[in-house]
Amino acid sequence: MSDAAWDLAFCASKAVPDSFGGLCQIISDNPKAWEDYAMNNERDYFTAMPCGYAHRVEVSMFDKLLILKIFKPEKLMFAFQRYVGKALGKEYAESPVATMDALFGSSDNHTPIIFVLS
Repeated sequence: MSDAAWDLAFCASKAVPDSFGGLCQIISDNPKAWEDYAMNNERDYFTAMPCGYAHRVEVSMFDKLLILKIFKPEKLMFAFQRYVGKALGKEYAESPVATMDALFGSSDNHTPIIFVLS
């Protein structure tokens, strides 16, 4: 576990003790499990958290995002999309499908078509 990840875990345990109190101790008691979690490319990283952490009653979906920030920062973009889909609805998490015909039909010489690539 990197120093930066440990610092994040420590800060989370101090800032939000209701959800993360004892997190550093849990990590210290089970370092191999958490290291495996960090290195594993398992698709369901929300429920696959070691030591039953994902199933603790006091750990919300948002709290799980913070755990991902600590151990799997590369998965955050996908996790945010999933979080928004569950919290607000799928229509807010997915990009609408647009065809060139529909876009061209709603544009004119005063209304350009602008593409934003992300």
